[in-house]
Amino acid sequence: MSEQDHIETSPLSALLDRITPMHLALGLGAIALLSMILGTCAAYSNDAALPPPLPAPPKTETEAVLSYRFKESFYRALVDEDCDKLKIGRTDLATLKQPNAHRTEFTGAQRLSVGRRLSTTSLSMQAVKKRLWIGEEGQSLRAPHLVLRITNSTDRHLAFRVKTKADAACRNKGVLPHNALALAPGQRVSRTECMLRSAKSVVVENVEVLELTPLGFHYVSRLDPERLHLDARATEGHDFAGQKACRLLPWRAIRAGLERGTTQWVDVIDFYSRHNCDEYTFSVDYRFARDGLDILPVRPKRS
Repeated sequence: MSEQDHIETSPLSALLDRITPMHLALGLGAIALLSMILGTCAAYSNDAALPPPLPAPPKTETEAVLSYRFKESFYRALVDEDCDKLKIGRTDLATLKQPNAHRTEFTGAQRLSVGRRLSTTSLSMQAVKKRLWIGEEGQSLRAPHLVLRITNSTDRHLAFRVKTKADAACRNKGVLPHNALALAPGQRVSRTECMLRSAKSVVVENVEVLELTPLGFHYVSRLDPERLHLDARATEGHDFAGQKACRLLPWRAIRAGLERGTTQWVDVIDFYSRHNCDEYTFSVDYRFARDGLDILPVRPKRS
C-alpha cells in the first residue's frame, strides 16, 4: 500500500468532491435572488423614496352639496315638473320656504264608541259601525267593525296624526283604503280601528296636524306610515293618494331617531313636504323649520 493511500480525506474535501456544477449554479442563483430582495427592501426603507400618499376621498356630504341636485335651478325645475304632472298650480320657492303651521290640537284620553264625536280646531272625528269583509277569498265573512271617520274641516291641506288606543290587539280586521297621512281641504277618510266584537270603543290620545302646500300634500302622501313608525293598526290601508310609494327612504335611521326621541313626526313630515323623495333623502339632523327656510333644497350638514 502506498503512502498516499494512508492519507485520510478531510470532511471539507469530501463535501467539495460531492458538489456538482448544477449545485453550484443553484446556489449562485439563490444568492442573487436574496441580494435583489434585500436591495429592494433597503430602497423602500427610506421614507424619501416612498411615493406620496393618495388624497383622501371626498366625504359623502361634500359630494352631496356639490351635486347638481342641490342647485336651486335643478330644484326649481323639479318642482315645476312635479306641479305639471300633478296638474296643480305652480308653487314658487318663496312659498315652499315659508313655515308650515304646526299644532298639537288634542292630548288626553277621549273615549269614542259608536256615534261619539271629537272635534279639534282642524279635524272632526266620529266613531261609526260598518260591516267589512275579513279573511281570504273563499273563506271570508262580513263582520261589524268600529271605524273612525276623520274629516279635514279647514280650507288648507293638512298632514295629520290621530293616535288612538284600542281595548284589544285588533290584529284580525278588515281594511279600508285611505290616505293615512294627509288630507285635502274638506276631505274625509275612514279607517278601521277594530272589530266590534273585540273592542267596543277606542281612546283618542293625541291629535297633531301640519299645514301643507298642495304640492306638499302630494309629496307627503307618498311616504309609508309603517316606515315612519306609526301604528300599523290605524294606518293600514294607506293608499299613497294614488301615487307611487317612495323608493328611497332611510327608514331605519328615521325609526331609530323616533324611538330615541331625537327625531319627531313633524321633522320628517316637514322635510318631505318640501322635497321630492325620489331626489332627496331625510337627514336625521333636520328639524322642523319653525321659522321657515332660507335655502331650498336643504343641504346635508358637513361633518
